[in-house]
Amino acid sequence: MCQSDCNNRTVLKYAHWPREPHHPLYAALAEKERALISQRTKAALAAAKARGVRLDNPSIAKAQAAGVDRVKTEADRFAANVMPVIREAQSYGRKLVTA
Repeated sequence: MCQSDCNNRTVLKYAHWPREPHHPLYAALAEKERALISQRTKAALAAAKARGVRLDNPSIAKAQAAGVDRVKTEADRFAANVMPVIREAQSYGRKLVTA
């Protein structure tokens, strides 16, 4: 909730609420809800596994290959952009320093 003080600034009425430890009921409810979600998730995964559903990522190798291809493509693009600058510096007899 908000209210205005005499200088027309908006002030939060209950800004102190989350920092004060006098609301253990909310913490207990959140903990209980976490436990219920965990139980439901485990039960659903067990049921899916019993039905023979594959629970892993069957396309991980495909995704890895696509990632490698993307990195190589970006490296080639970067090299193509930088190579003219390197060639020009070499033409003036300057050495390229690698760190």
